Amino acid sequence: MFGFCEGIDAAVILLFLSRTLHASAIYIGLVYSAAAVGSVLGALTVTRIVARLGTRRTLIAGIGVGSPLLIVTVLAQPGWSTSIVAIFSLPAWFGLTIYNIVQYGHRQAVCPEQMRGRMNATMQVINNALIPAGAIVGAGLADLIGFRLTLLVTALGLSTSFIWLLALPADELPLVDDASLTGPG
Repeated sequence: MFGFCEGIDAAVILLFLSRTLHASAIYIGLVYSAAAVGSVLGALTVTRIVARLGTRRTLIAGIGVGSPLLIVTVLAQPGWSTSIVAIFSLPAWFGLTIYNIVQYGHRQAVCPEQMRGRMNATMQVINNALIPAGAIVGAGLADLIGFRLTLLVTALGLSTSFIWLLALPADELPLVDDASLTGPG
Protein backbone atom coordinates (compact mmCIF):
# COMPACT_ATOMS: atom_id res chain seq x y z
CA MET A 1 0.00 0.00 0.00
CA PHE A 2 2.82 2.39 0.89
CA GLY A 3 4.62 2.07 -2.46
CA PHE A 4 1.37 2.33 -4.41
CA CYS A 5 0.37 5.55 -2.62
CA GLU A 6 3.92 6.85 -2.93
CA GLY A 7 3.63 6.40 -6.71
CA ILE A 8 0.34 8.29 -6.82
CA ASP A 9 1.81 11.13 -4.77
CA ALA A 10 4.93 11.34 -6.90
CA ALA A 11 2.89 11.61 -10.09
CA VAL A 12 0.53 14.28 -8.79
CA ILE A 13 2.15 16.51 -6.14
CA LEU A 14 4.42 18.43 -8.52
CA LEU A 15 1.52 19.16 -10.87
CA PHE A 16 -0.69 20.15 -7.93
CA LEU A 17 1.93 22.58 -6.66
CA SER A 18 2.66 24.14 -10.04
CA ARG A 19 -0.75 24.12 -11.74
CA THR A 20 -3.24 24.37 -8.89
CA LEU A 21 -1.28 26.41 -6.34
CA HIS A 22 0.76 28.30 -8.96
CA ALA A 23 3.88 27.72 -6.85
CA SER A 24 7.24 28.91 -8.14
CA ALA A 25 10.13 26.55 -8.82
CA ILE A 26 11.88 27.88 -5.71
CA TYR A 27 8.87 27.14 -3.54
CA ILE A 28 8.50 23.64 -4.99
CA GLY A 29 12.18 23.08 -4.16
CA LEU A 30 11.49 24.22 -0.59
CA VAL A 31 8.64 21.70 -0.27
CA TYR A 32 10.91 18.86 -1.40
CA SER A 33 13.69 20.15 0.86
CA ALA A 34 11.37 20.22 3.88
CA ALA A 35 10.35 16.63 3.15
CA ALA A 36 14.02 15.62 2.82
CA VAL A 37 14.92 17.29 6.13
CA GLY A 38 12.04 15.41 7.79
CA SER A 39 13.31 12.15 6.32
CA VAL A 40 16.87 12.74 7.51
CA LEU A 41 15.66 13.67 11.01
CA GLY A 42 13.51 10.54 11.08
CA ALA A 43 16.46 8.38 10.07
CA LEU A 44 18.68 9.97 12.72
CA THR A 45 16.18 9.46 15.55
CA VAL A 46 14.53 6.14 14.69
CA THR A 47 16.70 3.98 16.95
CA ARG A 48 15.88 6.08 20.03
CA ILE A 49 12.19 6.17 19.16
CA VAL A 50 12.00 2.37 18.76
CA ALA A 51 13.87 1.92 22.07
CA ARG A 52 11.33 4.14 23.80
CA LEU A 53 8.07 3.08 22.10
CA GLY A 54 8.75 -0.43 20.83
CA THR A 55 8.26 -1.72 17.30
CA ARG A 56 4.46 -1.79 17.08
CA ARG A 57 3.88 1.66 18.56
CA THR A 58 6.66 3.16 16.45
CA LEU A 59 5.10 1.75 13.28
CA ILE A 60 1.68 3.08 14.28
CA ALA A 61 3.06 6.48 15.25
CA GLY A 62 5.22 6.78 12.14
CA ILE A 63 2.53 6.21 9.55
CA GLY A 64 -0.45 7.00 11.76
CA VAL A 65 0.83 10.48 12.55
CA GLY A 66 2.90 11.13 9.42
CA SER A 67 0.37 10.31 6.72
CA PRO A 68 -2.63 12.28 8.07
CA LEU A 69 -0.42 15.37 7.94
CA LEU A 70 -0.40 14.95 4.15
CA ILE A 71 -4.16 15.59 4.21
CA VAL A 72 -3.37 19.19 5.09
CA THR A 73 -1.80 19.57 1.64
CA VAL A 74 -5.20 19.46 -0.05
CA LEU A 75 -6.38 22.43 2.03
CA ALA A 76 -3.79 24.76 0.52
CA GLN A 77 -4.98 27.48 -1.82
CA PRO A 78 -2.95 29.74 -4.12
CA GLY A 79 -1.29 32.47 -2.07
CA TRP A 80 0.09 32.43 1.45
CA SER A 81 -1.59 29.17 2.43
CA THR A 82 0.68 27.26 0.06
CA SER A 83 3.23 27.48 2.89
CA ILE A 84 1.29 24.79 4.77
CA VAL A 85 2.46 22.24 2.22
CA ALA A 86 6.12 22.87 3.11
CA ILE A 87 5.42 23.23 6.83
CA PHE A 88 3.58 19.91 7.06
CA SER A 89 5.92 18.06 4.68
CA LEU A 90 8.70 17.99 7.26
CA PRO A 91 6.83 16.19 10.09
CA ALA A 92 4.90 14.03 7.61
CA TRP A 93 8.07 12.64 6.03
CA PHE A 94 9.72 12.39 9.44
CA GLY A 95 6.99 9.92 10.42
CA LEU A 96 6.82 8.12 7.09
CA THR A 97 10.59 7.60 7.04
CA ILE A 98 10.50 6.17 10.55
CA TYR A 99 7.72 3.82 9.46
CA ASN A 100 9.72 2.70 6.42
CA ILE A 101 12.91 2.06 8.38
CA VAL A 102 11.15 0.16 11.15
CA GLN A 103 9.08 -2.01 8.85
CA TYR A 104 12.25 -3.00 6.96
CA GLY A 105 13.99 -3.62 10.27
CA HIS A 106 11.05 -5.67 11.52
CA ARG A 107 11.23 -7.92 8.47
CA GLN A 108 14.96 -8.36 9.10
CA ALA A 109 14.30 -9.23 12.75
CA VAL A 110 11.65 -11.89 12.12
CA CYS A 111 13.06 -13.50 8.99
CA PRO A 112 15.57 -16.35 9.34
CA GLU A 113 19.01 -15.18 8.33
CA GLN A 114 19.33 -17.62 5.41
CA MET A 115 16.06 -16.25 3.92
CA ARG A 116 16.74 -12.51 4.31
CA GLY A 117 18.22 -11.99 0.87
CA ARG A 118 15.25 -13.63 -0.86
CA MET A 119 12.76 -11.88 1.41
CA ASN A 120 14.34 -8.47 0.80
CA ALA A 121 14.54 -9.07 -2.95
CA THR A 122 10.90 -10.14 -3.06
CA MET A 123 9.75 -7.13 -1.08
CA GLN A 124 11.81 -4.77 -3.26
CA VAL A 125 10.27 -6.23 -6.42
CA ILE A 126 6.76 -5.88 -5.00
CA ASN A 127 7.33 -2.34 -3.73
CA ASN A 128 9.14 -1.19 -6.85
CA ALA A 129 6.33 -2.59 -9.02
CA LEU A 130 3.70 -0.80 -6.97
CA ILE A 131 5.31 2.64 -7.35
CA PRO A 132 4.91 2.90 -11.15
CA ALA A 133 1.49 1.24 -10.92
CA GLY A 134 0.50 3.93 -8.42
CA ALA A 135 1.87 6.64 -10.71
CA ILE A 136 -0.27 5.38 -13.62
CA VAL A 137 -3.36 5.15 -11.41
CA GLY A 138 -2.57 8.58 -9.93
CA ALA A 139 -2.32 10.18 -13.36
CA GLY A 140 -5.61 8.64 -14.45
CA LEU A 141 -7.31 9.53 -11.19
CA ALA A 142 -6.05 13.12 -11.41
CA ASP A 143 -7.58 13.38 -14.90
CA LEU A 144 -10.90 12.09 -13.54
CA ILE A 145 -11.23 13.87 -10.19
CA GLY A 146 -8.45 16.47 -10.15
CA PHE A 147 -5.15 16.87 -8.34
CA ARG A 148 -6.60 17.88 -4.97
CA LEU A 149 -8.93 14.91 -4.59
CA THR A 150 -6.28 12.51 -5.88
CA LEU A 151 -3.88 13.71 -3.19
CA LEU A 152 -6.65 13.30 -0.61
CA VAL A 153 -7.24 9.70 -1.73
CA THR A 154 -3.48 9.09 -1.42
CA ALA A 155 -3.25 10.57 2.08
CA LEU A 156 -6.30 8.59 3.20
CA GLY A 157 -4.86 5.40 1.72
CA LEU A 158 -1.61 5.90 3.61
CA SER A 159 -3.51 6.88 6.76
CA THR A 160 -5.40 3.59 6.81
CA SER A 161 -2.48 1.31 5.97
CA PHE A 162 -1.50 0.88 9.61
CA ILE A 163 -4.91 -0.19 10.96
CA TRP A 164 -3.94 -3.88 10.97
CA LEU A 165 -1.32 -3.04 13.61
CA LEU A 166 -4.01 -1.83 16.01
CA ALA A 167 -5.51 -5.32 16.15
CA LEU A 168 -2.26 -6.90 17.37
CA PRO A 169 -1.54 -7.29 21.09
CA ALA A 170 1.11 -4.86 22.30
CA ASP A 171 3.77 -7.56 22.58
CA GLU A 172 2.98 -9.21 19.22
CA LEU A 173 5.88 -7.61 17.33
CA PRO A 174 9.42 -8.26 18.56
CA LEU A 175 11.53 -5.25 19.38
CA VAL A 176 13.65 -4.20 16.42
CA ASP A 177 17.28 -3.84 17.46
CA ASP A 178 20.01 -1.60 16.07
CA ALA A 179 21.42 -4.41 13.89
CA SER A 180 18.04 -4.92 12.22
CA LEU A 181 17.63 -1.19 11.58
CA THR A 182 21.06 -0.76 10.06
CA GLY A 183 21.35 -4.09 8.25
CA PRO A 184 24.32 -6.42 8.05
CA GLY A 185 27.85 -5.26 8.59
